[in-house]
Amino acid sequence: MRRKQRELAQMIALDRGVGEIARDLGLSEGAVRHRISRTLRTTGTRSQAALVGWCVAHGVVTVEELRRVYACNCGAPAGGPAGG
Repeated sequence: MRRKQRELAQMIALDRGVGEIARDLGLSEGAVRHRISRTLRTTGTRSQAALVGWCVAHGVVTVEELRRVYACNCGAPAGGPAGG
C-alpha cells in the first residue's frame, strides 16, 4: 500500500468525512471518492467499515484511537446504569 493510500485509510478509519478529507488534501470530493474506491480494492475490503478492521489489523490505527474517536460505550445499556 502506498503512503498516500495508508494516510487516506487512516483518515477514513478515524471517521473523517469525504468533504473534510478533500479540504485537507486539496482535492475534489469526487477525487477523494475515487481514491477511497482504489484503497478498498487495494486492501481487499468492500466497505469503509471493513477498511476500519483492516486498518487495525495492519497497524494503521489502534483500537485505542478508535475508542477516542468513536467514544464507544460498547455493551452499556441505552438507558444508563440499571436501577438508576
